[in-house]
Amino acid sequence: ILNAFNKWNYFSDLFKKSESDSEYLTREEVCKRLKISKGTLNNRSRSGEIPFHKVGRRVLYRNCEVQEYINGQKRMSYGE
Repeated sequence: ILNAFNKWNYFSDLFKKSESDSEYLTREEVCKRLKISKGTLNNRSRSGEIPFHKVGRRVLYRNCEVQEYINGQKRMSYGE
């Protein structure tokens, strides 16, 4: 029972929405933020360009990792 409780606790913490950097985003949220299609997101995720995390059958993206990707894209566009 304790093991099941610990798993539940882990997953409930994982899906909590907060303003912290550890917030997880869905595919739809990432697509909206990056203004790309789901197909493009899948390609960039599979290539390792955008890190993702699988929880069961769900694919989630850490907010801070998506923000790092955005910042990296801005640096590339400015030629840094």
